[in-house]
Amino acid sequence: MYLKKIQIRDFRNIRSAELELADTFNIITGDNGAGKTSLLEAVSFLARGKSFKTSSSTSLIHSGKSDFLILAIGNRNEKLGLRRTMSDTQVRLNGQAVNRLSDLVRLIPLLVITPNSHELIERGPDQRRQFLDWGLFHVEQSYAKEMQLYRKALRQRNAVIRSDFDSVVYWENGLVTHGERVDRYRQAFIQQLEPLFQDTLRHFEGIADLTLGYEPGWNREKGFLEHLASRRESDRKSGSTSVGPHRADLVLKIGKTAARERLSRGQQKLVVISLIVAQARLLGGEGSMPTILVDDLPAELDQDHQKTLVDLLANIPSQKIITSIDTGPSRFLSDARMFHVEHGQVSPIRK
Repeated sequence: MYLKKIQIRDFRNIRSAELELADTFNIITGDNGAGKTSLLEAVSFLARGKSFKTSSSTSLIHSGKSDFLILAIGNRNEKLGLRRTMSDTQVRLNGQAVNRLSDLVRLIPLLVITPNSHELIERGPDQRRQFLDWGLFHVEQSYAKEMQLYRKALRQRNAVIRSDFDSVVYWENGLVTHGERVDRYRQAFIQQLEPLFQDTLRHFEGIADLTLGYEPGWNREKGFLEHLASRRESDRKSGSTSVGPHRADLVLKIGKTAARERLSRGQQKLVVISLIVAQARLLGGEGSMPTILVDDLPAELDQDHQKTLVDLLANIPSQKIITSIDTGPSRFLSDARMFHVEHGQVSPIRK
């Protein structure tokens, strides 16, 4: 599903806004602090049940108000509504309650490029696993269930390590069964993603010997079950399982060195943008139509790289929503729908 129309009420500094969106490119302009990013955050909250900027959902509610409301109409006239109060979030699709976040995430596949995207490289493996799992969730229907079963088995092993150490071997069998399946899915996904990533990156900048790999979270030569056995005593002392897919990592290297130690901040941005675009290309090739948010495009890239990104996105079946302090990105596009934001008020721009 992509968005034909979105209405926003009492979200950050946006008291009331309504946008009729194009199914290709949409450009939102305005000064810093005008509310451009807030509009993207509202789309993010509708698609993911959370903002890409903050984990505090209640802080998104307009000052002095008790809730915010986001309503949308999809390309097949789906009616989606989300209300966030100080205590909970309520979501309805075509009048029916949506109780699982996964149903919402599957409905609107969302990718986000922000000024902080380089953190995918600089931060720890948690964020990179989320990136990997998000892609698999959308291209492999069985993956979410397999991951759910793995996490259940992981909770069980963690519990018996702390309370019933003698029975831990029994629970490890299920952990290994589902963990190895998760690992196979991830390996296959990386094999699909890696050539798209390398091709995308070449459009921006050639970085010699940069590789994209995957570390499973245990010693494959030793085997998952044997590795678990070798860590039982240390895991008992810590109360948690120290090896497995929950410890995996998406690994970027230049030669044998971690890429973050060799790349400049600007290069890191290009690498992460290439990863995100590669994932969008993969989804598009699988018949999905992602929504891609790009926050503050001119701050991220110079004009040549802006044009490269826009050209790449134009070839992906996707809805794009881009913010900019001015109309500069429109020079690369003849058919973008334009909006201007000022003091939280949104108005269309006639080209």
